[in-house]
Amino acid sequence: MRLLLFSYFRICHGVVIRGVRNIPLEGPVLIAPNHTSFYDSQLTGFAVPRPIYFMAHAKYFKWCLGWLISSLRGYPIEIGSRRAYATMLRLLEEGRCLVIYPEGTRSKTGEVGPLQDGVARMALTTGATIVPMTIVGAHDAWPPRQKFPKFCRRIVIKYHKPILLEKVENKTELKRRIPEINEQLNKILTTRVRAWRKCR
Repeated sequence: MRLLLFSYFRICHGVVIRGVRNIPLEGPVLIAPNHTSFYDSQLTGFAVPRPIYFMAHAKYFKWCLGWLISSLRGYPIEIGSRRAYATMLRLLEEGRCLVIYPEGTRSKTGEVGPLQDGVARMALTTGATIVPMTIVGAHDAWPPRQKFPKFCRRIVIKYHKPILLEKVENKTELKRRIPEINEQLNKILTTRVRAWRKCR
């Protein structure tokens, strides 16, 4: 499946992948991409050199897309579900690699939206490493309100240097550190996305 996806994106969008070496091969990892396109779920994982898991809205599993999501180790979730959060924590505690969109939803404009607390909170709770990931060009290729993709629109994926964190058990300290981590993550995502859009 990964080879099939890579071939599709390479042929149809000239996909370029950078920074794969920044992904730890062992231990709990949270890959945190910006989210602007229907393509994002397929783009996040095929270059990662270890099994990954990600959450997708339960409604997508009702279509034929559900087969593709399941084959990529996608889990169906209901937005705001406690069970979903517990599943993600369990995967991280088992040392898995998990993809979570820090914005929590797709951006309609292509810019990075406000970051939710989920990625930072889970990383601090489990001691997982955060790998910021930027996907640029995908919004031009297949924006949220368009039914079909536009081919020959270049897409560039970059895995940035990891944010290394230690497990925090004190709830007050954990809450205090979330804005700090979000600010660091937001700066990485926003800088890359704006630089790309400025050159377009």
